[in-house]
Amino acid sequence: MADNGDDLYRTIAAPAEALFKERSSKFFAYAFPVVSAEEALEIVERLRKKYYDATHHCYAYRLGADGSVYRANDDGEPSGTAGKPILGQLLSADVTDCLGMLVGRLHPGALGGTGLAAMAAGLAALAWLPAEPSAADIVWRLALGGAGFALFQSPNNSMLIASAPPERSGSASGMLATARLTGQTTGAALMALLFHAVPDRSTRAALAVAAAAALAGSAVSFLRLRLPLPESLVRRKR
Repeated sequence: MADNGDDLYRTIAAPAEALFKERSSKFFAYAFPVVSAEEALEIVERLRKKYYDATHHCYAYRLGADGSVYRANDDGEPSGTAGKPILGQLLSADVTDCLGMLVGRLHPGALGGTGLAAMAAGLAALAWLPAEPSAADIVWRLALGGAGFALFQSPNNSMLIASAPPERSGSASGMLATARLTGQTTGAALMALLFHAVPDRSTRAALAVAAAAALAGSAVSFLRLRLPLPESLVRRKR
């Protein structure tokens, strides 16, 4: 309980933090006493720099004796799914002059699996594109597949490179490039085979095969959640 001279209000006396682990993903929760929006945002920025490789930095603050000044930020998460629940906790505890923040690190296997699942959905949607599609029909399917690939590529590459000892990182990069080239060559050969085997439906067949392969890759990526993170990633994230 605090007293600003005119009003009594509830706040927290000191910073607090907690850690929640779900398999290989980590979620850091923080609460700080603050007296201004500037102070709250300075703390947010400090934690952003500390956890620069986290997947999201969501926060909410509430200020003033009556709690009338507040802000919630989802940091790219779906609207209302991150910052608003944090603000809801401040409201339910009836505290003000307080900043709540959640920093989340997701396992690369989860990010890669989700990305490949989205890519599979985009490819499957393209395979069954209407006979006379509109521009919007094509755009959202391409966007879904492209976004899925983007979500998969970076964490997957990071985990593969980090799995090798530092002195073998050059070899790991070479293997990654070789695997990429092998996949491109195999895909081109398979496409040629489909043109020969099913000339009337080769495009749809190729997209369907690609969707199935992406879905299988998604399942394999999620299986990596059972494995510990490479030592170099764990060391970097402390």
